[in-house]
Amino acid sequence: MAQVRRSFQRQLGERPYKRIFLLSFEGSRTEPQYFAHIDSMFSHIRIKPLKTGTRTSPRDVLKRLQKHITKESLKETDEAWLIIDRDNWPENDIQELQIWSQRANNYNLAISNPKFEYWLLLHFEDGNRLSSAADCCRRLENYLPNYNKHIDRKKFDLEKIKLAVKNGKLRDTPPAQNWEVDLGVSTVYKLIEKIIA
Repeated sequence: MAQVRRSFQRQLGERPYKRIFLLSFEGSRTEPQYFAHIDSMFSHIRIKPLKTGTRTSPRDVLKRLQKHITKESLKETDEAWLIIDRDNWPENDIQELQIWSQRANNYNLAISNPKFEYWLLLHFEDGNRLSSAADCCRRLENYLPNYNKHIDRKKFDLEKIKLAVKNGKLRDTPPAQNWEVDLGVSTVYKLIEKIIA
């Protein structure tokens, strides 16, 4: 008896669109690892971090993002983010990024003062009474012993990420203008809130 072949047809349809978050930042290790981890946790979005390179000034971070935006067809629902450390960058450089971020509803700026490690610290504590960048790193090592700019994904689960958002909001009261971020404040929580929404 001859076997009857069944034809398999795939149903045609559109895949649901994944909202894109295009990110440009200073760091070449910590930030890319952190946001790759965030991207792996959520299936409704797509995070596209730009390669950092050797030039890491705020203006270089902005130039990289602007160049990529012209190549990428971002939809209105997609977002472009600059993520920088306050460090000792001239105020004019940071103001330039703030002005750029106001040109479109989907352009944004997140600043951590003193640096991105402060955002990581907020996953474990409220971040109060920070005295310096060195203090930030010492405190972070209490939770991530031998921290060397690499992310241990197991330490950053959804519960910890939500805690960092909560702590970030508490530290950013009243909300600062991005270039006027005080020591011990990170506005990265604004980006993470949009991702996990």
